[in-house]
Order: sequence, then structure tokens, then C-alpha cells
Amino acid sequence: LHHCTMVSPYVLRLASVDSLSQCIIWDIGQATPISEFSLGGKSLVDIQWLTTNDSCQDLIAVMLAPSTMTLWNTDTGTRISRLTFFETISNFTFNPFQTEQLVLLSPECFIFVNDFNPLRNPTGGGKKLYMNIPPNQQIGGGGRGWSHEAPRRLLS
Repeated sequence: LHHCTMVSPYVLRLASVDSLSQCIIWDIGQATPISEFSLGGKSLVDIQWLTTNDSCQDLIAVMLAPSTMTLWNTDTGTRISRLTFFETISNFTFNPFQTEQLVLLSPECFIFVNDFNPLRNPTGGGKKLYMNIPPNQQIGGGGRGWSHEAPRRLLS
């Protein structure tokens, strides 16, 4: 996962997470780590930069198994917030055109969050869109219709 800031367009950052849930933010140009922090030993589900505005240029959203999203300041390695969902989450994405919108994929439904803000938790649990999946298919299984990229396609 990489991120190029608008303020410093030639500074490329890379986020890596190892099997021990240790996250390292790298300055690619200098080949040096910027910060390191632990995700608490939980398995990584998904990770994305928050690139919605200038105040979020150093924030990263991390989804941990089974359903906890944490926001981190990558310059300092400080956790900013934590949000837990009732459903198991397998993927998430931000709407690139509406910065406060987020969609999450669970095995049973899509969850739409319309009031995402890095500084506070959403007011509700989001709206759910349930899916009717044939018994011989699974979400993310590479079958026709649904895939790991389904939330990103849904927002496109």
C-alpha cells in the first residue's frame, strides 16, 4: 500500500504489515522507516490510506479480524480511534467522490456508512444491503458476480 502526499508530492510512503501484526510505514525515497506500531496481534483484513483531504494525509485505516477498524497517525504511530462492527468484515473501501462515505463487505451484506469522520465515530451502524447468494458460491471466492473487489466496484 503506498501513499503520495499532495503537500510533498515526491515523498512516497509504503505501509507494510507482517505476520506478527507489526506495521511499518516506510519513506520509499530514503529507504527508511518513518514509524512502527503494533496492531495488537490481530489478523489484518484490509488496509487503506485516507486520502480525502489535507488533514488526513498521514492517516491510515486498518481493518482487523473479525470486525475492528482502527485509524492510525502514520507519522507518530499513534492510534486515533477504534470502531467495532457487529458483522465480520472481509473488505472495505472509501468513496473517492464523497469523502464521508464508506462501504464494508461482510459475508451476508454490504454496510454503507454515510457519516464517516476520522475524528469521531459514525452516529449509526450504517445501512445494510443484504445479498442472496447461491449455496454453492461464496463472496470473494472468485465465482461469477461477487469478488474481493465488489465494494470498490459498487462505489464506482
